Amino acid sequence: MIEISTDPADYVNSVWFDLEPTVAEAMAMNVRSYLMMHLQEVLKERGWSQRRAATELGVTQPRICHLVGNRLDRFSTDSLIVLLARAGVDVQIRAKPRGASRAAKRMA
Repeated sequence: MIEISTDPADYVNSVWFDLEPTVAEAMAMNVRSYLMMHLQEVLKERGWSQRRAATELGVTQPRICHLVGNRLDRFSTDSLIVLLARAGVDVQIRAKPRGASRAAKRMA
């Protein structure tokens, strides 16, 4: 099982906070990139070729090529969660109210 935090304090050192215009968008990109990295790790651990991964996950080989090529713009959070579920990985997302973290202050 993988657990993902949506607390900005957990991402304060992330490059997304420098690239995205808002904390909310940076958090969303962090979640998506984390899911993608984890799915890439699963494929690598299993030693699946792109063709085998496509068959196992029920998608096309070009879709796996986008995954392996870090084409984050080609995947929604939902689609990555679906692919992880098809790979037998449970995903848990933890959300909590913002505190007085550095990232929360940045929103002000």
